[in-house]
Amino acid sequence: MLTAILGDSSDPTLWMPQQASTYAAASDNVFYGVYYLSVFFFVLVTLLLVAFMIKYRHRKDGVVHESEAGHRTALELTWTIIPTILVLVIFYYGFRGFLNMEVEPPDAYQIDVRGKTWNWSYKYDANFFSEDGKLHIPVNKPVAFILSSDDVIHSFFIPAFRAKKDVVPGRYNRFWVQATRTGTFDITCAEYCGEQHSIMTRSRCRIARRFRQVSGAN
Repeated sequence: MLTAILGDSSDPTLWMPQQASTYAAASDNVFYGVYYLSVFFFVLVTLLLVAFMIKYRHRKDGVVHESEAGHRTALELTWTIIPTILVLVIFYYGFRGFLNMEVEPPDAYQIDVRGKTWNWSYKYDANFFSEDGKLHIPVNKPVAFILSSDDVIHSFFIPAFRAKKDVVPGRYNRFWVQATRTGTFDITCAEYCGEQHSIMTRSRCRIARRFRQVSGAN
């Protein structure tokens, strides 16, 4: 529904980078839906504010009337029911997208991701490490990331996937993605982790058509 209203935004836009995962479009649609809804009500409230300022402005020779408090059931129901419906629609699409991100496919290929000051390391199939320091994953295949930290809190963020998860020392976090296009995309740390935090933006994710092409990890 939101895709039909907002259209396809698979290419980079003013607000978002290129989409490269199966749930990126749904995430963007919720963002743009809330954004345009906010713009609409901002413009509406601003116009009404200006109109009322002009209409009810103070006039030096005007007649002063006592203010009369009124009660209009229809008006109160309107400004209660409409926002409630809008919030429920946002919740529905947001929660559906959240569940899609959290429910990992049973056949997902697992990659261990370790964060440390100040880089990422990737371990494939519990045996092979990435030789070039890049994350290599296949296109059109679900991949699960098991996240851990050697020192402080990091946050593993791939903007093109619309996927981010905190990497906390002493525990494991996980999430999954399925890439929809080949290419090389940025990986960054979205949690300030120390003096050279910005260095962790230099990592890249390389997506290839066949998994054997990314087996440079072995």
